[in-house]
Amino acid sequence: MFKRIALMCFLALGLTQISSAARYYISPNSDLIGEIIIINAHAGDSIASLAKQYDMGINEMVAANKGNRYHAWSRFKGGETVVIPSRFILPEQRTGLIINVSELRIYFFPSDQPNIVYTYPIAAGKDAWRTPSGKARVVKKKMNPEWNIPESIRQAAMEKKGKELPHVMPSGPDNPLGYRAIYLSISGYLLHGNNSPASIGTYASSGCIRLYNQDVEELFEMIGYGLNVRIVYFSNIVGYHNGKVYMENNPIVVIEEDISHHNYSAPNSEIDRTMQKHGIRAGIHHGRYQKSIRQRSGIPTVISMYPDEY
Repeated sequence: MFKRIALMCFLALGLTQISSAARYYISPNSDLIGEIIIINAHAGDSIASLAKQYDMGINEMVAANKGNRYHAWSRFKGGETVVIPSRFILPEQRTGLIINVSELRIYFFPSDQPNIVYTYPIAAGKDAWRTPSGKARVVKKKMNPEWNIPESIRQAAMEKKGKELPHVMPSGPDNPLGYRAIYLSISGYLLHGNNSPASIGTYASSGCIRLYNQDVEELFEMIGYGLNVRIVYFSNIVGYHNGKVYMENNPIVVIEEDISHHNYSAPNSEIDRTMQKHGIRAGIHHGRYQKSIRQRSGIPTVISMYPDEY
């Protein structure tokens, strides 16, 4: 349907995406997965509709295309160039389920497939309802879940909208949990589907993790009880590929964990560790580094020098 003109970006990485849109093969000695795709939009498309089509979050699509000043819901006339930023740096910890709220993305590492990762865009807690960081595990899974509406949400709906919500909402198209729910050991928090796909890739929930319905249905079938889950806020992510250091800078969500992990302004320790681990002697290119920090496009970019630059 769309003209893909950035296939060489994918081939140059030497990475392979296999089977579903969310399933990637982890190449040995590389921290990168996926490809950057550039398309020509059709008339009537929008950033929001393309995000859903390509299994991306709205915020990451906007960040990748902000130089073009595209609004998420503005309709294209047709022919506009749009970047699909489906290349990612893997988290350093690669077991269980990693939820990076700053990236608005989750990574699932199946224990029986050591070279495979699944990644999905998410919605997370908004300002007054931030998703908590920390460790958890999966304690329950439920199809067609009811929603036991917390009293705090019922009160907020009444105060802000004058709307009285029921104590329990049955399963159905209006249920914000969608048709799958995965419950965590952190009381009151779960991963679930949605009744508002346009919220995926934004901070819109009351603390829970929302996924596209097709994504949570796939994840629901793969994960088991007791799976370890880690929720983090890492805005800056560093990785290695093909002799170079890459950095992915996402829009900052300011909470304590960003600062405590030295990940809020610049991941200097992560850069040093990556260079030492892979024996990279070239230094960091100051201009590329500063540009990545400044733009915060969410796209992994090279920040190390090339051999002829040092």
